[in-house]
Amino acid sequence: MKVSLISFSADDELNKISLKAKISSVFRVYCGRVPIIADYKDFKEAAPHLADALKNSDITVIMASKNCFGEIKEKFCRAMSLKMETRFDLFEKISGGIGEESMKSPKAAAHIDYPAECDIISFDDGFFSGFSVHAGKKYAVFLPFAEDRILDGINRHVLKILRIIYNAEQKVKDASYGFLVFLKNRKLRVAVAKTKTADFIEEKLAHQDGFDEYVKLLPLKYKQDQMTPAEYTVKLSFDALDTLGFPYAIAMSDVYKQDAPEGGSGLYVCLAVAGGGNADVKQFFPKKNEDMESFLYAAANELFTMLKDRVGDDGIDFTQ
Repeated sequence: MKVSLISFSADDELNKISLKAKISSVFRVYCGRVPIIADYKDFKEAAPHLADALKNSDITVIMASKNCFGEIKEKFCRAMSLKMETRFDLFEKISGGIGEESMKSPKAAAHIDYPAECDIISFDDGFFSGFSVHAGKKYAVFLPFAEDRILDGINRHVLKILRIIYNAEQKVKDASYGFLVFLKNRKLRVAVAKTKTADFIEEKLAHQDGFDEYVKLLPLKYKQDQMTPAEYTVKLSFDALDTLGFPYAIAMSDVYKQDAPEGGSGLYVCLAVAGGGNADVKQFFPKKNEDMESFLYAAANELFTMLKDRVGDDGIDFTQ
């Protein structure tokens, strides 16, 4: 999946650095990498990049700071030849807070004039609403580049689009799809202890419909102290289970190393599934010459299979 992120931030550039990092990390699950946000000061400068992104990307996200939001939105819509209309639902929401007289200001158009054929991404006060449009399988999303709105807009709207695109790309569903189907069929919610390796579990699942409903990652901070890796992983799974009250919880440990025969890496992780007052735990090792990323994705699949076996086999193979 190709994602393009373009921002217009004429102010507070230094304060935007951490925000950009948060935004980029959201897309890593779907892109397999952290996409770079290309930042511009004016629309003319960005136009060639924007045209290329809209042509070649599955989704292009345009973000504009509040102080240039109306200007960039107007120029973007004009460049896209989008027919505009006044959104009276936004007019009523905004005027209820500032009064109808204030809505006569030319600046008000930035908050109530939107493409006729679009999905609105509104916020509680009605100001700086975003929107999305699409042509065929390509999407463009326009959002306010502001700390109090951008991540909310991405989580509520953009992630849905990313899942639609991802699912359309999958002609053969992978292990994660089978796992979500398994959970949905059984109406089973699972807690995941958020360790350093939990990103590999999340990346297997987050792009699938049902992730938010059936899977919950829980950050847990405990010292291992004198516990063995297996004991520590079991403790994490039980703590996730007890904290959320779900019927089952899973945990993957950090990567450990032990003495190994010649030619072996000695690396391994511990995998645990807790439920019903006890837990299953095992060590999982990489194949010969297997890289770390492939090893940890395989470990995530093995963890899914352990839960399937614990709950009851229904014929779905999560290891392929």
